[in-house]
Amino acid sequence: MGIWDLINKLRSASRTAVEENVVPAMNEYVHDEEGRARIARRATRFARIAAGYGFRVGLRWVPGGTLMYDMYDIVMEGLKDEPPLPNSNENKRSKPTVAVEETQAKMEKMQEEMDTTITQQSKILMEKMQEEMNTTITQQSKILMEKMQEEMNTVKQEMNTIRSRL
Repeated sequence: MGIWDLINKLRSASRTAVEENVVPAMNEYVHDEEGRARIARRATRFARIAAGYGFRVGLRWVPGGTLMYDMYDIVMEGLKDEPPLPNSNENKRSKPTVAVEETQAKMEKMQEEMDTTITQQSKILMEKMQEEMNTTITQQSKILMEKMQEEMNTVKQEMNTIRSRL
């Protein structure tokens, strides 16, 4: 088991500890995504510091670790003057946000187009249905009128036959 195995175990242990203990408790109390993300960043930063401290303390237990411990301190002192590296997550976050906003705008435009298309189609269908109903009603009324006239004619004929017998 080498030093890198130890480092990876410490890192994975701290990560699982944060995921198992902090994230479920955080989800209960923080309802907005931004607050949860802020707490997750702070918990991750805390876990990294704890892992770094564990690494430094672990160096003392390794044979020849005190020399590495001193070298680690010298390197860390030298890095304090360096400006921090830009966070790549911020750049990655801004691009998808723009892409999400663009897709949302496209979706809204498509929804408006669909709404106008649907309203136009529904108007056309309503007009066609009214025309069909009107033609059907006129046809049925003509048929009823013809039947009524036939019945009237038969009644007149019967009345005429009855009159002629009297």
